[in-house]
Amino acid sequence: MTKIATAPIREHQRLLLMNCVETYLPLKGRDAEEYASVVSAQETPEIRAMQMTWADKIEAKGIVKGRREGRKEGREEGADRVRSTVIRLIGQRFGDVPAPLQKRLAAIRSVDRLSTIAGRIFEVQSIEELGLGG
Repeated sequence: MTKIATAPIREHQRLLLMNCVETYLPLKGRDAEEYASVVSAQETPEIRAMQMTWADKIEAKGIVKGRREGRKEGREEGADRVRSTVIRLIGQRFGDVPAPLQKRLAAIRSVDRLSTIAGRIFEVQSIEELGLGG
């Protein structure tokens, strides 16, 4: 495995070699135990990466992609909640929130920006002072 891990070949070739070794030279019983102890004693990041099966790699990519999508959805949900709070607070402070202002607020995706606006609602004397245009 160390020779495969350090061979001057491309990653996909390394993975194919590793797959061949695991498929056509399966170890059983005492041999498998001995091999596992040798590998764990010499284990390197390269060997760990090679030992991942294709399914493991696909799953790992899926998990990373899922986390990325989850974070994006979380940011969007957070922005939606803060935006709703901003619209509600503006309504409480100044009355009806004009549709153009609601549209401008809908275009703001940053939770930080929306939070800043929310924090200023009770500091300003008019909607215009919030600096949202219009």
